[in-house]
Amino acid sequence: MTEAEKTKKRKKEKVAKEVDGDRPTASRGRNYTLSLAVASSVVGNVRNISNAASVAAQIARAAVAGLVDEIVVYDDERGASESTSSFLSLALQYLETPPYLRTVLCPLEATWQTALQKLGAIGAPHHLGQTEWMPYREGVVLKSSSQTTQIEGGHAFIDAGIDRMVYVPMHLPVMARVTLFLGDQPTSKFVSEYSETMIIAEVVSAMTPRMKHGLYNGFVIRVATSLHAVMKECPYKSGYDLTIGTSVRGVQRGHADLVLPRFSHGLVLFGGMYRGLADIMQYETDFAGKNPEDLFNIFLNICPSQGCKSLRTEDAVLLAIGYLRPALLHYGGDKGNIQC
Repeated sequence: MTEAEKTKKRKKEKVAKEVDGDRPTASRGRNYTLSLAVASSVVGNVRNISNAASVAAQIARAAVAGLVDEIVVYDDERGASESTSSFLSLALQYLETPPYLRTVLCPLEATWQTALQKLGAIGAPHHLGQTEWMPYREGVVLKSSSQTTQIEGGHAFIDAGIDRMVYVPMHLPVMARVTLFLGDQPTSKFVSEYSETMIIAEVVSAMTPRMKHGLYNGFVIRVATSLHAVMKECPYKSGYDLTIGTSVRGVQRGHADLVLPRFSHGLVLFGGMYRGLADIMQYETDFAGKNPEDLFNIFLNICPSQGCKSLRTEDAVLLAIGYLRPALLHYGGDKGNIQC
């Protein structure tokens, strides 16, 4: 390699390092979470199931791109049809689930399944092919025993989408979805009672890939009956310590002026198809006498001077993630209050 080629290579490596400097890697975990709250009415006025599925897919792809850990689907209209929140939550769950697990874990109505299957892949990193090897994989428990002559405490056999069954030396509920640690290289074991060689794995928390290695492992779905329930029923003990409401009525901030508090659990909220967040708050009695500025850390306009009269939620989600991502990476977890 000539000196000029070496110099060119060093420049490329420097640029790559600068571009990816904030991305979680296998050597650095991510100790904060990001949640989105979307209104069920986003699929309430679409013409058919195919269009509704497309809306769900757009939200799912944006969530994966932004490393979203939780999506909350909430009812934003009094007496809203359960079918809208049910479809959106089930569609998002279907899209997040690795394809090799969908038949077992996500049984859907035929029309829903057909519409979702026609959509392209969302590109989630935990959607692995049969021959792709990663330290972590999602699987489903097919068989389990609480007693065994070989290992005290039981064992389980898991389908993880590879050419062999996975063996775990512990009892697990059948049909449960689990996160497996397989290591950098496969380790196998001959299981005499089934006369089959299986891969040995360890069951870990679904949060382990993110917290230990910075590897994205998909999002969970939560359904809330109201905007108030989105906040009140937070799954984290400390609650959401960063809440960002999005609205055309919100304040405008350039990237350089967007300063966030240090946070562990962030939540970005979007209004409904017919009502924005401010109108939904007026509609819910739990927020009587409160303004958006009282509820959210920041009430933000994520698309100033927009060309359309109103943004659809699926478009707003993608725009918000792109707009907020640099700030979220800087202020999330233990990185401190560094201005972007």
